[in-house]
Amino acid sequence: MNMPGNHEHDIKRGIIIPFFIWISVLAVVLATSCEENGGFVLSVEPSDSTIGPNIASMTMAVMSGTRDLSLPLKWKATNSNLGYIAQDHGLYAVYICTSQHGINTVTVRDQYGAKGIAVINQVAYNTERPTVPVIYSGSTNEASTATSSGEEMTASASKDRITIENLWSDGSDFTTQPLPYGTASTTVKATGGAELPDETHDLQFSSIVWNGSDTISAFVVVIDDSVTLSYP
Repeated sequence: MNMPGNHEHDIKRGIIIPFFIWISVLAVVLATSCEENGGFVLSVEPSDSTIGPNIASMTMAVMSGTRDLSLPLKWKATNSNLGYIAQDHGLYAVYICTSQHGINTVTVRDQYGAKGIAVINQVAYNTERPTVPVIYSGSTNEASTATSSGEEMTASASKDRITIENLWSDGSDFTTQPLPYGTASTTVKATGGAELPDETHDLQFSSIVWNGSDTISAFVVVIDDSVTLSYP
């Protein structure tokens, strides 16, 4: 026979236990919803780019996230008729163009569901302004140089990185992130550092030649659609 005190205790336990279970389930649902609705985002570079008919591929990279990343990343091009992700490794992915005209969106997610987006505008016509004639250094082992706004710029390669000397208006250099092996062309939007936060340059790399599996031996770069450099 149950005493009145025991009966009241059973009723409270029957209410409290399901309540805590419901709270736990709600917390999981809210956390999942937060991730799926963009609570955590990934920063992709370049996030918005325009590429001309002479660019067959470009390299993208996740630069940071609103929390620690969980690899591997999953990349996907929205419109496969315009282009697709040919390869990815670590934080990098190579996008291949299959059509010259249209706007494509590339999404990337980590294992937590954090999401990043890059928009690629592919144009079928050449919008480049007349290029500045290249002034060659005279040695096949050195990069060509060109002068723009009084500054002489030089392009060179060190293993899988490309450097543009005197790119910034203060005379400082710019060096790319390591390029994935096999990259034939890519577009990079370079943004100034702490002293030049608003200065940007569009770099279009093409005709990239690899020596072995990790060293760039030749390339051509167009800077801001106006200055063309070649290496070597």
